[in-house]
Amino acid sequence: MITLRRYTIETENLLKHIKKVSFFLGIITTLIAIGIFIGVAITSSRPAQAVVPDSVQLTQPAAYTPEKMISMQKEDIEFKILLAYARLHNPRVDPVNIRQIVRVTKDLEIRFLLYAIMRKESNFEPDADNGLAGGLCGINYKVNTNELIEAGIWRTLEDVYEIEPNIKASIFYLQRYIKKSPQDIKYALRLYFMGDTYARDKRRISNYPEHTLEILGRIRGFYEFNLLKEGLYRTSS
Repeated sequence: MITLRRYTIETENLLKHIKKVSFFLGIITTLIAIGIFIGVAITSSRPAQAVVPDSVQLTQPAAYTPEKMISMQKEDIEFKILLAYARLHNPRVDPVNIRQIVRVTKDLEIRFLLYAIMRKESNFEPDADNGLAGGLCGINYKVNTNELIEAGIWRTLEDVYEIEPNIKASIFYLQRYIKKSPQDIKYALRLYFMGDTYARDKRRISNYPEHTLEILGRIRGFYEFNLLKEGLYRTSS
């Protein structure tokens, strides 16, 4: 009987201990459940923040600005698009030349005008020459070499066939002529293509300015189309 009673007492104590532990575990579980419920309630009360890719946000004001390109990608995208455009007109164009053209011009506001001039004057061939003007942008080396050397843009006549010196020479004269005729880009281009003396002669007819501006429009359209494909062109909906 003593053994049985001892066993009975120990069993009762164990059951009491289990009940106490269960009670405290129940309280802890309840508190955790309440905490989870409150957390879910707070999270669900916040406004949803949809993650929308930049490429599909089409409610921004219309703007074709390659400056909105991701800076790390800008040169590569400009290169790819200009190479595709150049190859439409000159399948033999050298990608190395296009890469250098983009490297020199990518941060210039007038780069599309420069590209239009290159298309008109040389079809993107740095060694183009018509006996009077040469290089990418058709610089008149017969007339302008000394001035360009004095200005520190060229070192020798042969720089007319070098990509960066030729582009810098083109910028040098474009800036001069646009400053002379800021409200008339056609006349500024007439000065560029014909020089001061011939540009003032009304009898000399040239469609170079108009044609160059047409090319400029096509290049811009080509860029916009390709940037839209890249998800980097925004327009209003």
